[in-house]
Amino acid sequence: MTLPTSQVDLFYAIWRPLLGFANERLNVVPSLSGMGPNDKIISELAIKVRDALWQNDAVLDEFVSQNPAHLSKEALGIVQTWKYRLPGSFIVYKTLKKHAIFLSQAHSGDVYAVKGLYSSFEELFGMYLPIMIKTVLIPFQDEITTDGLFESYSVVFGPGIRSEFKDLYDDARERGDIITTLRPAGPQSHADRVAKAEATNLKTLDAFQRHHYKSGLSPKTVARDLVAVTHFSQNLLSGQPEAASLRNFQTEMLFSYLIALPAKERKPATLSLRRYLSFLLDTGRLKWEDAQTMFEKLKER
Repeated sequence: MTLPTSQVDLFYAIWRPLLGFANERLNVVPSLSGMGPNDKIISELAIKVRDALWQNDAVLDEFVSQNPAHLSKEALGIVQTWKYRLPGSFIVYKTLKKHAIFLSQAHSGDVYAVKGLYSSFEELFGMYLPIMIKTVLIPFQDEITTDGLFESYSVVFGPGIRSEFKDLYDDARERGDIITTLRPAGPQSHADRVAKAEATNLKTLDAFQRHHYKSGLSPKTVARDLVAVTHFSQNLLSGQPEAASLRNFQTEMLFSYLIALPAKERKPATLSLRRYLSFLLDTGRLKWEDAQTMFEKLKER
């Protein structure tokens, strides 16, 4: 769950001289002792300089234009992407094989896949997870990492809030909305949108089936509802002007699908989709006001 060593070496080849340059320009601390090429960064001093630097993009631009560290064109390009950084407080929720999961405190519902530098987040925080930290997320090529400087909070999370963290992560994972880059994304192709929706649909259908069985419905009803919702998901992918998933469809997409069905199929499909909407509502996948709108329009039609 860390960047490759060669990338981490490149990061610090940029980061150390950038901090030194920022301190010279902004006069944050008298001396950044310990900032030699082989010295360990002194966190307390580096955090002060880091905070001043990230509040002043002009220093970042000056560093790129003057290139005092004689960095390569690739390295300078990386520095320029750091304007897309994201400072703030985050919950380090869990660590996975490829990355750690960060939950944003400022942007509710935003979930980030973040890679460590030389040390993994398991090594840094493993026994304390979930933990709230203050840091800065930055893009590094096609990944998200941090600037390597952390301030932690002495907060103990009870079972209730831990359950909320799990729900946030599970929901983002199901929707395919875990954020893996901070750099501006170009237009998504139709094929990419369809692929993302298909992946979301598979996860959602599986959750719907498991929820149905737990609710005590007969296997026959479960199978019928699963077929109906699967057909609806296929229509969302190919029968609508824009591909959508079972997690982000609009009300009119639902009704245009039902109206187009043969009359004898419309009533059973409507019943199955009503139960699907109930599943979305009961599991927190759909807001109450949105569910109410859909249920009311189903009655009208």
